[in-house]
Amino acid sequence: MKPPAAASIAALSVLLVSCTAISLTPERSAALKETQRFADEVTKVYDVRPVKIRVYEGRFSPQLTWGRYLTLSAADLDRGNARESIVIPLAAATLDYMPNSPTAVPYRRQWVFDFNRRAVEISVRFLAIPTRQAVQTHATRLVNLNDEFRRKGVRLGDEVTPCEQLHDLWSHFAMTDPIPQCETTSVGR
Repeated sequence: MKPPAAASIAALSVLLVSCTAISLTPERSAALKETQRFADEVTKVYDVRPVKIRVYEGRFSPQLTWGRYLTLSAADLDRGNARESIVIPLAAATLDYMPNSPTAVPYRRQWVFDFNRRAVEISVRFLAIPTRQAVQTHATRLVNLNDEFRRKGVRLGDEVTPCEQLHDLWSHFAMTDPIPQCETTSVGR
């Protein structure tokens, strides 16, 4: 089985080959401009290089690529939730380094924790989502990711598990609600 980083790169390559850039309707063009303004605002506040949004047909989660391109599904523009959809890759962009680069390897665990915290921060600061709701939204994402890994038998090796990320997120924001159920898989650990 490929390590998670190699698997992510392979999946993104397949995604980009299977998706094609599209011409935009006036509605999609307006939504893209608004989404790009949002991305520019976020990266400016964090004083990092801007990202360029590229729109493709197909259904997939937005991704940040090495060239600081943010890939976005046209369906996100159609649904009107493109700003919410790009919070995760914008969190990565505002930390201003790619987690799998050779210089980042020693800091990988901390980067993962910072990444989740930044996603909540962006949701609160730029989308005006209450902190509690933002933490719960990202906690749900981590629990779902953990469940998907368990179903697929993904081996994480030394990577930070989604459950570890959840516990860090919950304690960092001093959540008083009971923490969501998250069972770390024993596969490969």
